[in-house]
Amino acid sequence: MYQIRLVDNAELYRKAQGDGGERGNSFLQSYEYGQLQKKLGHEPLYLILEKDGHHRALLFILFKARRGHYLFCPYGVVDEEIMESLVPFLKKLARENHVDFLRISPLLDDNQESKLLFRKYGFRDAPVHMMHPELLWLLSLDKDEKTLLKDMRKNTRYALKQAEKADIKLKEGSTEVLLKEFHEIHTETARRQKFIPYPYDYLKAQLDVFAPEDQIRIYVAEYEGKNIASAVMMYYGKESVYHHGASLSEYNKIPASYLIQW
Repeated sequence: MYQIRLVDNAELYRKAQGDGGERGNSFLQSYEYGQLQKKLGHEPLYLILEKDGHHRALLFILFKARRGHYLFCPYGVVDEEIMESLVPFLKKLARENHVDFLRISPLLDDNQESKLLFRKYGFRDAPVHMMHPELLWLLSLDKDEKTLLKDMRKNTRYALKQAEKADIKLKEGSTEVLLKEFHEIHTETARRQKFIPYPYDYLKAQLDVFAPEDQIRIYVAEYEGKNIASAVMMYYGKESVYHHGASLSEYNKIPASYLIQW
């Protein structure tokens, strides 16, 4: 069984987290993400799990919403051994904080074994998903560029060639100027695709928290003097994450978004 304790110390949490092993840790489990949620009015709870001198770390966020108070663990890496110790600890923590339910979005393969693990402890599928993808596409970057291109679809390779010929200028950095340029395109994308965009205050808070750690970068593609596509990338541990993306529909024949990701 793991011994579990709450901490509020960045150095202790990061040390316990390490690189998360082969799967790695999502930036949604970082100390900084907890601080982002704190700026937004939610309470981060940093857990350190210890067993036989080995440490693990998990971040939970305490949300107090109209539909109820709940503890949420975004993209935490869990397994049978962790769950055995974690669930009793969380039930006690939930009672102390008047929490109505627990929610975990595990960073696990979507298979029967993973589903049975959570059903064993009384979890069920959530009726709605959070603002994080339910499915992830992982690309290993341990290959050279020529091999990466070769493994792509023919259409993707063609789009990249067209983008390189189109005289697209890429701007990148972690400035508020670039964030405002992204947000303008993001708002238009949300209007076109009919989804609720992240508010600017959220994006600004994210930039403020992650930029000092060099964990966020904004890319803006400019074509003929106009910003036509943009993306916010997160860098954490061994991963780069395509977190937010946006583009203008009138320039959909200019494959700027392909170039940004490449």
